Formats: sequence, structure tokens, C-alpha cells
Amino acid sequence: MSSLVALLPALIEGAFLGALFFIGLWFTVSRGLRSRSPAILFVASLLVRTFGAVAGFWLIAQDDPSRLAISLLGFVLSRALVMRFLNAPVGGHGGATQGGAS
Repeated sequence: MSSLVALLPALIEGAFLGALFFIGLWFTVSRGLRSRSPAILFVASLLVRTFGAVAGFWLIAQDDPSRLAISLLGFVLSRALVMRFLNAPVGGHGGATQGGAS
């Protein structure tokens, strides 16, 4: 039981990293198509979000594979929470109808 409690901060920290990552992605997509140079925005966002996530996982893990695994779980779980908070569709089709008909 105490080992599970010791891993709780890693879960919360992973969820925080995920929230930052997915909110950053949402912001990039929502602003990207209106930008004068969307390619630069998308590439810069990808690099910043990826570097931040990898650096965060490296700091959280502290050479402990179980902390890394739990933080990754928190990261993945945060996606559903962020999508619900932003009222975005969680499915992979973004609301497209079957067969492409509107």
C-alpha cells in the first residue's frame, strides 16, 4: 500500500504534463489555420511540446521504471480529461459522418 501512495505524485505529475501537452496541441490547431505561417507554428509547437514532455518524464522518472510507467499512465489519462474540459470530440473522426456525406 505504501508503495502505491509513493507513486501517486508521479501519476499527478504525469497528468499535469499531459494536460500541458494536449492543451498546447488544442491551442496550436485552433490558431494554426488562421496563422500567416502555420507550418512554423505547427513545427515549433511540436518541438516545444515534445521536448517539454520528454524532459518532464526524465525528471519524474528519477531512474525508476515504475515512476515512469505511472507518469505515462497519468499522461494518457489526462487526454480524456482535457478533451472533456475543452468539449472536443474524443473519437478519432472528429464528428465526420459515415461515407463522407454531410
